[in-house]
Amino acid sequence: MAHSSIALIYGTDTNNTEEVGHKIAKQWEELGEQIDLLNIKDIELSQLEQYSMLILGIPTWDFGAYNLTGKTSEIV
Repeated sequence: MAHSSIALIYGTDTNNTEEVGHKIAKQWEELGEQIDLLNIKDIELSQLEQYSMLILGIPTWDFGAYNLTGKTSEIV
Protein backbone atom coordinates (compact mmCIF):
# COMPACT_ATOMS: atom_id res chain seq x y z
CA MET A 1 0.00 0.00 0.00
CA ALA A 2 1.35 3.43 -0.93
CA HIS A 3 1.69 5.93 1.87
CA SER A 4 -0.89 8.67 2.16
CA SER A 5 -0.30 12.15 3.55
CA ILE A 6 -3.92 12.21 4.81
CA ALA A 7 -5.12 10.28 7.84
CA LEU A 8 -8.66 9.92 9.06
CA ILE A 9 -8.46 8.96 12.73
CA TYR A 10 -11.63 7.76 14.36
CA GLY A 11 -12.79 6.64 17.76
CA THR A 12 -15.93 4.57 18.02
CA ASP A 13 -18.13 2.97 20.64
CA THR A 14 -20.87 1.57 18.42
CA ASN A 15 -18.96 1.29 15.08
CA ASN A 16 -21.05 4.09 13.56
CA THR A 17 -18.08 6.48 13.48
CA GLU A 18 -15.98 3.82 11.76
CA GLU A 19 -18.71 3.30 9.14
CA VAL A 20 -18.85 7.04 8.45
CA GLY A 21 -15.04 7.10 8.25
CA HIS A 22 -15.14 4.47 5.51
CA LYS A 23 -17.70 6.54 3.59
CA ILE A 24 -15.58 9.69 3.90
CA ALA A 25 -12.44 7.80 2.80
CA LYS A 26 -14.31 6.48 -0.24
CA GLN A 27 -15.29 10.03 -1.23
CA TRP A 28 -11.66 11.16 -1.01
CA GLU A 29 -10.58 8.17 -3.09
CA GLU A 30 -13.13 9.07 -5.77
CA LEU A 31 -11.39 12.45 -5.94
CA GLY A 32 -8.08 10.71 -6.53
CA GLU A 33 -6.72 11.04 -2.99
CA GLN A 34 -5.48 8.20 -0.85
CA ILE A 35 -6.47 8.32 2.79
CA ASP A 36 -5.33 6.12 5.67
CA LEU A 37 -8.21 5.14 7.97
CA LEU A 38 -6.92 4.59 11.52
CA ASN A 39 -8.63 3.57 14.75
CA ILE A 40 -7.29 5.80 17.54
CA LYS A 41 -6.96 2.81 19.88
CA ASP A 42 -4.55 1.10 17.46
CA ILE A 43 -2.02 3.89 16.83
CA GLU A 44 0.77 5.72 18.62
CA LEU A 45 0.73 9.51 18.69
CA SER A 46 4.12 9.64 16.96
CA GLN A 47 2.60 7.96 13.87
CA LEU A 48 0.56 11.10 13.18
CA GLU A 49 3.67 13.19 12.50
CA GLN A 50 4.00 11.61 9.04
CA TYR A 51 0.71 13.11 7.82
CA SER A 52 0.18 16.59 6.41
CA MET A 53 -3.58 16.46 7.06
CA LEU A 54 -5.54 14.86 9.89
CA ILE A 55 -9.28 14.29 9.81
CA LEU A 56 -10.74 13.36 13.19
CA GLY A 57 -13.95 11.42 13.66
CA ILE A 58 -15.32 11.12 17.17
CA PRO A 59 -18.62 9.79 18.46
CA THR A 60 -21.06 12.04 20.29
CA TRP A 61 -22.98 9.16 21.88
CA ASP A 62 -23.27 9.85 25.60
CA PHE A 63 -21.21 13.04 25.22
CA GLY A 64 -23.51 15.32 23.24
CA ALA A 65 -22.62 17.72 20.48
CA TYR A 66 -19.48 19.84 20.75
CA ASN A 67 -19.55 23.63 20.62
CA LEU A 68 -16.82 24.70 18.20
CA THR A 69 -17.71 28.39 18.16
CA GLY A 70 -14.55 30.45 17.68
CA LYS A 71 -12.40 27.37 16.95
CA THR A 72 -10.50 26.69 13.73
CA SER A 73 -12.12 23.58 12.36
CA GLU A 74 -13.97 22.14 9.43
CA ILE A 75 -16.98 19.98 9.91
CA VAL A 76 -17.77 17.56 7.12
